[in-house]
Amino acid sequence: KNMAKFIDKKLVSFFSSSLKEQQIKGVKSKLKIETVIDVRKKITNDTVSHHLVDYRTLSKAEALYHFMEQKKPYKTIAFVSSKEELYEVFESLKALSLKPLIVHGGLEKREIKNVLNRFKNENEHLLLATDFVSRGIDIPEVDTILSLSLSKDTDYYFHRAGRCGRFSQKGDSYVFFTYEEEESIKRVKDLVRRGVNFDAYTLTEGNLRHQKGSYQFRNMGKKDRANQQELQKKIRHAVNQNKSKKVKPGYKKKVAKAVELVKFKHRRKVVLTNIAKSGGNVKDFHMEKERH
Repeated sequence: KNMAKFIDKKLVSFFSSSLKEQQIKGVKSKLKIETVIDVRKKITNDTVSHHLVDYRTLSKAEALYHFMEQKKPYKTIAFVSSKEELYEVFESLKALSLKPLIVHGGLEKREIKNVLNRFKNENEHLLLATDFVSRGIDIPEVDTILSLSLSKDTDYYFHRAGRCGRFSQKGDSYVFFTYEEEESIKRVKDLVRRGVNFDAYTLTEGNLRHQKGSYQFRNMGKKDRANQQELQKKIRHAVNQNKSKKVKPGYKKKVAKAVELVKFKHRRKVVLTNIAKSGGNVKDFHMEKERH
């Protein structure tokens, strides 16, 4: 409003690096701006390649562990969508003898600065983070970005991917997904509609396999939708089974573990069914230990 009163007397130029379409419309209307120049016509950087990783029966922590073992990238930032998810993945990684640095908006400024300085050290290769650091940090050595989960606001993906491939360096941005997480599929499809060209990998324990060509999502038929409904029903049951009238210490973690176990069993069932249908021998499939 304060700026609006000067518009008849001044030439108004408004610059931003992060406004969304709706916000641009609002600024254009309030300040009576006639011309908008958007240099983001190509929304992704040419120096960054984009990849999908189907991690199948693995948990996110296991997927991250095996990816790091296979690819051995120099500097990696692995993003999750919440502080709760960050600590869940972090605790699981410790059990796998992988201890990354962690950063989120709930830390003190001094701690955040210390973590980022440590990450710049050549001996630190993995930073587990929330979208708190998806903008505003420049670490030229970062060559790999992992999105273990996508935010509801898919704009954050472009900010994440922009943390690598800086200063004309090459970078790779990987999105982890499974067909059992319908919401993540929707978000990936939204990114494709917005112009992101993904190739694809399949990740299993000890094996990261590249698929030829751009990735094509299969359509969900009646059976797929029925499987999704069955999974959601089992998740609700697991949550109800672990509910307590009194909120006890570790309650959220207990519920999260129960849900993760349900998802694991469901993914395993789907994978084994597909192997059997394709004529393979399910006995040759390596079964992980169930999580407790």
